[in-house]
Amino acid sequence: MELNLTGKVAIIKGASRGIGKSIAQTLSAEGMNLTLIARSPLDEFSASLPTENLPLSIDMRHADKGLPEFGSSTSAWQSQGIFAPQSFMYRRSNVRAS
Repeated sequence: MELNLTGKVAIIKGASRGIGKSIAQTLSAEGMNLTLIARSPLDEFSASLPTENLPLSIDMRHADKGLPEFGSSTSAWQSQGIFAPQSFMYRRSNVRAS
């Protein structure tokens, strides 16, 4: 697939596994430089990618500082999930008409 992404930069949150990891592999294969963000260590995965990347092990739930600069980002991908042991029951009374 030719997407003309060479030299562009993307930020990928949730890059250590699942969809985020697949997105990172695909964009890197297309020539995109990446900022990889995950709570898990990313050094081994980062080394396996063919393009320049910046691996950051950050828990975004507690990130109170800006992310380090890595050129200018041309896209951002969010794929991390946060488990919250709460009820997600739908209540009609909580929904407002638009």
